[in-house]
Amino acid sequence: MLMMAVFHHYLTVEGQGPADALRAAQLWMLDPDRENPGSLTGELLREIRRPGLERLPVWAAFIHQGHPGPGRAAAATRSASAKGAV
Repeated sequence: MLMMAVFHHYLTVEGQGPADALRAAQLWMLDPDRENPGSLTGELLREIRRPGLERLPVWAAFIHQGHPGPGRAAAATRSASAKGAV
């Protein structure tokens, strides 16, 4: 649950593409000094300090399938460029 919440943070709040957001969440899980990325509350916030989160079997089964797609920031830049090119 924690892994997916952090993935969702990077995907929606940080605007990363799905593949990049998953990679960022994986690196976050591996960091023994991990901190709240800014969107965790309640039980998820308490989970950050649970021992053993860096162990691969805890979260390694999560994968991304499909087009890696650009993040929102890249999409917004393309959209702005397209409007100016009309």
